[in-house]
Amino acid sequence: MITRSSGIYHHITKSDELNISRAQVLIKLCQSGKSIDDIAEAINSNESLVRSVLVRPFRPFDPHDANNPIRTIDTVHGPSFPLSTGPAAPVPGHAPEVANARDHEEFARHLATEIRRWLGTFETTDAERLQAVVKAGYDLSDSMGFFSGKYLYETGWVAFEIIAIWKPLYLTPDERDFQKAAGRWLAAWIRFWIADPDIWNRALDLAFDYFEAAAQAA
Repeated sequence: MITRSSGIYHHITKSDELNISRAQVLIKLCQSGKSIDDIAEAINSNESLVRSVLVRPFRPFDPHDANNPIRTIDTVHGPSFPLSTGPAAPVPGHAPEVANARDHEEFARHLATEIRRWLGTFETTDAERLQAVVKAGYDLSDSMGFFSGKYLYETGWVAFEIIAIWKPLYLTPDERDFQKAAGRWLAAWIRFWIADPDIWNRALDLAFDYFEAAAQAA
């Protein structure tokens, strides 16, 4: 679970653009009727961090300023969250999430650890966990967020992919049930947190190697 004490959280960008975009995604999820608890589970986090991400980007604004670019909305669940007056601009996927190659590798390893921990919470085989990683890789590479070969953190698409977790369409009762559902879910929360495909691809490779070795040893 990604919390304030997680290694991956400490490597999350300080970029105001990305922080605002993540908050916009969470606001869209609240507006769709999802509870904070459900949202936290969907993005592999907890309620405290979800609320923190929702409000942190907007704290510098003075609510009494007539030119304040945010307004307050009431979600279906009662709490009020600030919302920008216009849609958040897409954020380049290669924004400076990390400072150098060493940080890039460390970030990928932290993400791989979170992937292994998350998949480890399900009572299934390592072979099925391995296939979920493969499915996540396919979903991430097919993301609508890619434009002209570059990845853009587009809030509407990120929110749509998370909302799709709850769709019955992806829970068909066949032998690929876990692999399909867990793979899509895994891709959705990775896409929420990470804006650099190079990082998530490296992390998925590390997770693949781990579960492949575990499956062969079983």
